[in-house]
Amino acid sequence: MPLIDSHCHLNSKEFENNYKEIIADCLEKEIGLLNIGADFETSKRAVEIASEYPNKPIYASIGMHPESIQENFDAEKFQKLINPKTVAVGEIGLEYFFDNKQELKEKQQELFRQQLNFAIKNNLPVILHARGSKLNPYDVYEDMLDILKKQEPARRSDNWSRWSEGGEKGVVHCFSASQEIAQKFLDLGFYIGLTGLITFKNKSVDSLRQTVKMIPLERLLVETDTPYMTPEPHRGEKNLPQYTEFVARKLAAIKGVSYTEICKITTENFKKLFLKK
Repeated sequence: MPLIDSHCHLNSKEFENNYKEIIADCLEKEIGLLNIGADFETSKRAVEIASEYPNKPIYASIGMHPESIQENFDAEKFQKLINPKTVAVGEIGLEYFFDNKQELKEKQQELFRQQLNFAIKNNLPVILHARGSKLNPYDVYEDMLDILKKQEPARRSDNWSRWSEGGEKGVVHCFSASQEIAQKFLDLGFYIGLTGLITFKNKSVDSLRQTVKMIPLERLLVETDTPYMTPEPHRGEKNLPQYTEFVARKLAAIKGVSYTEICKITTENFKKLFLKK
């Protein structure tokens, strides 16, 4: 599979009538994809869709987005969603953009810790969501790093654990912070996920493109976040997993390598992170 969209939401209601056509077109174009859960229902739907394609590169992630704190995380219910096509826990994390009151932060942080423990128990990588406050867009990353560093390390004597020191623990989805913050996540064993944001023509994105230039290609993933974050030249339209190509082509330009090389390496990165058992 030449290219994989490592983060999309074809499991959302707006695609319930045409997800099969979209997936068929992706497979014809040799694009695999990972559908991401944001609450129990979308997690369940992601697993159902992945299970419809047992021998194809269509995968599922399960978890609760930080804005789903009105629900309790029911580990027993989520445990039942794990099958061979369930490759990650996410998207989980912290969301401070719309409301960064301390009480809400603490609730989100507790939900995040619960799901980290769930991922560790099941030896699954995590998909991290992080969006900072309007006044301090990087505060969310520092809080997340603090929680990750304090997380109880895995102790599994019976078999390999990605959550032991040096393991590949997950990806920071839709990364938009500094090189310094990126390095902190890399040091903890995380990959960096890039969306259509890197294709935007805004001058404000130049610093992110500079950061991407410095991150090792072997630690990058490409994603669409469908139906959001539509890349150029389709900005303003509903996003689709097929548009992963435009993210990959922009990454190739930033890195000064061929599109084919980007496809090959990011697909290998996906396999190392999500398909290694």
